[in-house]
Amino acid sequence: KGSSSGPSHKRQDPADESGSPSSSWTEQFPPKLSGEKVISLQKTFHARYPGEVLDPENFPSSRLLAYAAKVVQKGELRWVPWKIRMCQSQQDSLAMRRPTKTPKLEDLLYDEVPQREIPSGPVGANYLLGIMGLLSTSLAMLNGAHLSILRKFERKFIRLATQKLEAGLRNPSGEEIMMADRQLWSQISDLVNLHNWSLDHALTEFTDVRGDMASLLQPRMAPLKRIDPPAPPFRPGRGGKGKQKGGGKGKQQFGGQGRQGRLLTDSWDLRMFVRAVLT
Repeated sequence: KGSSSGPSHKRQDPADESGSPSSSWTEQFPPKLSGEKVISLQKTFHARYPGEVLDPENFPSSRLLAYAAKVVQKGELRWVPWKIRMCQSQQDSLAMRRPTKTPKLEDLLYDEVPQREIPSGPVGANYLLGIMGLLSTSLAMLNGAHLSILRKFERKFIRLATQKLEAGLRNPSGEEIMMADRQLWSQISDLVNLHNWSLDHALTEFTDVRGDMASLLQPRMAPLKRIDPPAPPFRPGRGGKGKQKGGGKGKQQFGGQGRQGRLLTDSWDLRMFVRAVLT
């Protein structure tokens, strides 16, 4: 007796959304962890790392914890997309800003996964600290790796991505840093999934031994800045034909052909005539 099955509605894996276009298969997003499970993970985390303080600003969101719980399973390790690396307060804020509308059947069956925006330009250390730190906390809460090893990997990554550079160089952009992070975790996943390395050993390999991190985050050439030509120096001109008269053959000329010039010439001739008569 044949059986017919309806079309299966599956969400695309966030890792494939930002991955290579050759990957066309989709899979269902992992379900959220129960409240009891999250509380148990939080208690275990505080017991292992009593100096770590978790608050809504650094506590992983429910979607990030669900995805991390999947990738720490044997043979499932992969890069966790930046779009879902949000803290609990960020997820709540996005949920509050969602417009109120009549729910559709699809919205009732499938919960929309909130995603953060990824800047394409330069990013600072604080932004990367949130991206990397949330993943470290998630993996440590799920006992995927020790928090100190995750933090060491995280600090070196941020230091290389945001170092001070000389003129003519720039740090990689946000998209370039994200691709470097993805490539590193792809190689880490190969060691864990294919060669049975522990995540602790794989992270230490790329933090202390291999130079892939420094190579992927190396400085880039900065674009040449447009240099405007200097303004021409100020040169005072002779002046044009303005209202002010120049020193030409005007009435004020001392020895010219004006009235005063003729008077002076006549008085000189008179003195010479008197001197000639007296002598």
